[in-house]
Amino acid sequence: MTSKSTQSAQTQDRPSSIKTLLISVSIVASYAIVEAIGGWKANSLTLLSDAGQMGVDAFGLSVAAFAAWISNKPPTKKITYGFGRVEVITALLSSLFLILIVMGIGLEALRHLRTPEQVGDRLLITIAFLGLLVNICTAWVLNRGEQNLNTQAAFLHVLTDLFGSVAALSAGIIIFFTHWTRIDPLLSLVTCLFIVIITLRLLKQTIHVLMEGTPEHIDMTELIHTIITHPHVSRVHDLHVWTVSAKKLLLSAHIQVDPMSLYDWQKLLDELRTKLRRKYHIHHLTIQPEINEYPIHFRKK
Repeated sequence: MTSKSTQSAQTQDRPSSIKTLLISVSIVASYAIVEAIGGWKANSLTLLSDAGQMGVDAFGLSVAAFAAWISNKPPTKKITYGFGRVEVITALLSSLFLILIVMGIGLEALRHLRTPEQVGDRLLITIAFLGLLVNICTAWVLNRGEQNLNTQAAFLHVLTDLFGSVAALSAGIIIFFTHWTRIDPLLSLVTCLFIVIITLRLLKQTIHVLMEGTPEHIDMTELIHTIITHPHVSRVHDLHVWTVSAKKLLLSAHIQVDPMSLYDWQKLLDELRTKLRRKYHIHHLTIQPEINEYPIHFRKK
């Protein structure tokens, strides 16, 4: 119990996603300009691609900050669930946009492999090292903030920037000692592969939420058992659990109960609500009681 309360306190102490995203935007956008100038002077594809990626990421972080702001707006008559799903949609668009960037970088890297160009290794090493420090700082800021799919997508963007800085720094060091300039586009391709792998994982999570799939931390068999172990509940069917946003899990179900008064039903409902909130963090429940026989999917054994 102590560990749970400690985790809850730590979550409450986290800065808001809007604040962390805005800080990250200012850091990433500023250094994207520095990297672009350095990459152009050093004639480094790895550095230029990382600068372009950081510029796009700064835009993506701005959109994510806007999504975080609008998701906190209260529900309206036309959008009764609120605007929390905006964060999920932003994460989806951000992931797809990142894949398009990777395709562009990959094509340019293949062109440089066929026709290698001279690279300014010393300038490349300096800019890449500073970029690495900047990305580590940004990743730390985002990791300290509130966590949801939107901030995870933003963190993914910064993580790819960090990996790009490592690739650029490695390319600069190798070129400095060996003068093998093809390492620059080769490491760009490695960066692209890394980005695709982790982006597809986030894309899978985002699509799962948009498809209103069962949240990953919930075992439906265990959830059914939790409901029907109540002494006055005999059966449950038409059970659905889905996510509107990272903060909002919803459940709807039909349950067969013993004949009881309205007062007893309210007491039973409060007990189920408390149990499901504590165990699964489900705060929004819609449960329909039934006494007569219906086609049942799940029965108490």
